Amino acid sequence: YTDVINLIQELLEACINAEHFYGEEMEKVKMKLEENKLREQSARQLSEQSKKAMEAMSKQMEEAQDAYKKAMDSLPSGWEMIGMD
Repeated sequence: YTDVINLIQELLEACINAEHFYGEEMEKVKMKLEENKLREQSARQLSEQSKKAMEAMSKQMEEAQDAYKKAMDSLPSGWEMIGMD
C-alpha cells in the first residue's frame, strides 16, 4: 500500500511540474499572439496611411498637370506675340 501512495505522490509531483512548465509555455504563446496582433494592426494602419498619401499625391499631381496645361495654353504663339494673328 505504501508503494501505491509513493507512486501517486510522484505522479502528483510530475503533474504539478508539468502544469507549471506548460503554464509558462502558454503564457509565452499568449504574449506572441498579442504581439502578432499588434504588429498586424500596425501594418494595417501603415497601409491605410500609405494609401491615403498616394491618393493625395495623385490628386496633387493631377492639379499640377492641369495648372501646367492651362499655363501652356495661355502662352501666346509666335504670331500672337508680334500681333499678326
